[in-house]
Amino acid sequence: VGTYKLSPDLKRKAEVARSKVAEEMKDQEELKRKRLEALALRKAEKLQAERGTSTPGR
Repeated sequence: VGTYKLSPDLKRKAEVARSKVAEEMKDQEELKRKRLEALALRKAEKLQAERGTSTPGR
């Protein structure tokens, strides 16, 4: 197995690319979570409206 040495420049570029991907994945997770929270909130509001309870928490 031949291990090749990466030039510092290439290594830095790889690091930057990797961190960008990680950042994007984190953003995707955040978006997904926010969407789910919004959905749950809407569902709860809809249920309350169906029950006719205007005050949350009861």
